Amino acid sequence: MTRTSPHPQPPTAKAERPQLLSVSAFQRRCPVNLRWTIAKYYEDLVQARALFKLGRKLLIDEDAFWQWLRKRGHQEAVRS
Repeated sequence: MTRTSPHPQPPTAKAERPQLLSVSAFQRRCPVNLRWTIAKYYEDLVQARALFKLGRKLLIDEDAFWQWLRKRGHQEAVRS
């Protein structure tokens, strides 16, 4: 007989929640100057739902940021 948790989580619960990281934590794995990118493209990142502000804390949705960066990088390459 298998015991189950008193509060079982649905199997997709983790997949539904984006991974939000602080700027300093995400900067360690980011190939671009993240603070400059945020200063220059703040509105674009918020609109892409890649950047969230909670009080004074900025949080990055890792998946949304990479999607935004790929799209932005493609747009820059096409303009060149």
